Amino acid sequence: MKKILFISPTREWLRMKHKGDKPKGTLFLRLPSLAAPTLAALTPKEYEFAYIDEQVDFLDFDEQADLVAIICNTSTANRAYEIADEFKKRNIPVIIGGVHPTLNYDEARSHGIAVSGPAEPVWEEILNDFENGNLKELYHGNYTKFHFATPDRRIFKNKPYAFTAMVETSRGCIHHCNFCSTASSFSGKFFTKNISEVIDEIKSLDSKFIMFVDDNIIGNPEHAKKLFQALIPLKIKWGSETTYLMGLNEELLDLAAKSGCVGVFVGFEAVSDKTLEAYDKGFGRLSLYRKAIDNFHKKGIMIQGSFIFGSDNDNIETFDQTFKFIEENEIDGVFLGVTTPLPQTPLFNKLKEENRITDYDWDKYDYKHCVFSPKQMTKAELVKGMSRIHRKFFRLDRIIFRLLKRFPTLVKRGSLHIFLAYYLMSLSRLKLLRSLRQLS
Repeated sequence: MKKILFISPTREWLRMKHKGDKPKGTLFLRLPSLAAPTLAALTPKEYEFAYIDEQVDFLDFDEQADLVAIICNTSTANRAYEIADEFKKRNIPVIIGGVHPTLNYDEARSHGIAVSGPAEPVWEEILNDFENGNLKELYHGNYTKFHFATPDRRIFKNKPYAFTAMVETSRGCIHHCNFCSTASSFSGKFFTKNISEVIDEIKSLDSKFIMFVDDNIIGNPEHAKKLFQALIPLKIKWGSETTYLMGLNEELLDLAAKSGCVGVFVGFEAVSDKTLEAYDKGFGRLSLYRKAIDNFHKKGIMIQGSFIFGSDNDNIETFDQTFKFIEENEIDGVFLGVTTPLPQTPLFNKLKEENRITDYDWDKYDYKHCVFSPKQMTKAELVKGMSRIHRKFFRLDRIIFRLLKRFPTLVKRGSLHIFLAYYLMSLSRLKLLRSLRQLS
């Protein structure tokens, strides 16, 4: 029986580098991807397969395998290429897919067989070509033939993850933010999974909390309404990525709350309309942000807001303005990052044309490093400013204040443990990053 080895590379600071090592950080940092189990589900029974996730597994290059499949993003691309080169030395064919190879397939195929676009439509063809000994250098996943598969979660067995009840109900995004690799990869295409299949998958997980991993769960509002209605009888709690527009749609928001939504991740990105327009995120408006946040909170839904820094309109004052917005609107959690021009996105191409890209080391395309020349501050000022408000937000007294403020709602909606888990995860990540001196 031939064996396929699926591999998820990870960044150096989280990687298990030696056999017998314990995973870095705490349990709360360990979350899986659905990419490998999805391909495993599409793999015929004639194959044996194994899965190495470098955040919880040590990768032994001498492990027996007939075919290797690596899934990576930009910040893990260098490691993916390193892995691919090692297996190629052993005459084992290597498939490289994911967001980064989708947009940079010429680069990827110098290290292995590249897949651009979704792998699901071409996985059968890849395996057939492998069997016949005529693998191509490049496969293009055709979006017109895209279909969802229910992940084979047996692949997660005995792995020390914090949480595995993750479900995908859609893929893609209808918006065109110029910094976003999803927008560039899908070019406005948006796919939805059959709702009955979603419900069956949730029932099979036997979990009272589900994390939907969609980029925007309301990308198709009518599909979202039907999904939320179907979730109500399950009596689960759930969270997902969405846009602030969900908070302005009374029907959608009401259904989301009734179906068990207790938290959302919203990409606000900036607190300036001018900056939002510069990011091609013109559908965002600061005045509407405030109204949406208030509506989410009235329904007992926590908000983790994403904010990125480094646009041409940002200056030293932007950090305090952003923190003020976060505090005034009582945002429950944050993701704070340096604007990262992911390769082949419109933002990357613009900055490259202006000769402002200063670093092409993909390891640093992680939202923590600045890889371009900002207009109104230095790179050091940008990273320091972001780190400063990150520390302010996660000060213990502020966490306690938010907990006490939200406590009645958290108890009423049965989401106190989710709130606590979020902060434990965030503090664990911050502690590990500080220990590695990646945050000043």
